[in-house]
Amino acid sequence: MRKDRAELQGGLGTLWVSPDGEIHDMDGTHNAWMLDNRELLLDKYGVQHFEEGLEGYKMVNLLIGLGWIRVAQKMGHPRKRSPVHFELKVDPGMYGRCEDVLVERFPQVWSQGGTAIVVNDEEVDSSDLRRSGSLREAFEAEARHRRMTR
Repeated sequence: MRKDRAELQGGLGTLWVSPDGEIHDMDGTHNAWMLDNRELLLDKYGVQHFEEGLEGYKMVNLLIGLGWIRVAQKMGHPRKRSPVHFELKVDPGMYGRCEDVLVERFPQVWSQGGTAIVVNDEEVDSSDLRRSGSLREAFEAEARHRRMTR
């Protein structure tokens, strides 16, 4: 039986975070939110050049390329409890913005181990956050560990 696209993409916490740090909640997919909020995106953020016919990942990548952060906490991860996924254009300040979202919207991540935190397909466990003290340091430590074990 084929699942509905929104069911596959929806999550426990599906958000967009604007470049100025404003958090935008949604019930459906990130693409649907973009289409439903074209006026807001154009008037407040100057985002244009996307349309309904544009493939979903291209729409999402458009906002990510403009400094937006795509956040989704999805059910049913095969290895861990409800991972929190971030997709973003990585620069030094972005990790701090991701941490702000984690603290505000996913406080259980800081208090429990066993939650995957994925930033652009790189993954750390939430227990690494407590040891490292920051999201950026957790990812840097994971990168060092991978280099040493090659």
